[in-house]
Amino acid sequence: MAFYPVLMLTISGIPLRPVLFRSLAALPFALAIGIGNIFYDRASAFMIGSVTITGGMISCVSLFFKTLLSVSAVMILSATTPFVSLCAVLVRAGMPKLLALQFLMTRRYIAVLAGESSAMLTAYRLRSRRSSKGVKLRDAGSFLGQLLLRSFDRADRVYNAMRLRGFDGVYRSGGAGIEAQKWHLRDTAFILIMLFLIAAARVFGPARFFTKAAGMFR
Repeated sequence: MAFYPVLMLTISGIPLRPVLFRSLAALPFALAIGIGNIFYDRASAFMIGSVTITGGMISCVSLFFKTLLSVSAVMILSATTPFVSLCAVLVRAGMPKLLALQFLMTRRYIAVLAGESSAMLTAYRLRSRRSSKGVKLRDAGSFLGQLLLRSFDRADRVYNAMRLRGFDGVYRSGGAGIEAQKWHLRDTAFILIMLFLIAAARVFGPARFFTKAAGMFR
């Protein structure tokens, strides 16, 4: 399972550290489920010295690494493919256009919301008597309320600006999406090669493969 993300990181030239750092956000959910498996499946699998390794421990570690590798693969995909192209391909695969439009708007205006909160935080620090890195607990309610009101006002102004530019609520992929929908021979070759390698690793197993390879060079 580690073969695919490692190969994609090597080919694309994406640094490993930011991919792993962003993938850590999903690990607490996997650990919450995996820890439950430890208490649910207590059947002994094997022994390491005097320590008994149960099936729940194995499933917990397996779930941890599967989540890490799966999220890393998604991070690599998002880092190498424009988000507009991803939505265009998903629409072509059958996803509702309204949902694709929601994805695009959410991703685009998270930065706008972050900018509004940053401006409010700067104003809060300038008006605070003591220098503070964050918002005090007693001021958090007022701060969030003002952020909500500013977000509503900003959303209304953005929507009016979009309507003046011809926005009618219909998803349109644009040039990047149309280009992403074109299928090339190299795409077919890539899929066939990856399916072959993954199937070979699944059928023969990495351990048996490396054991045979090591025996050939003895």
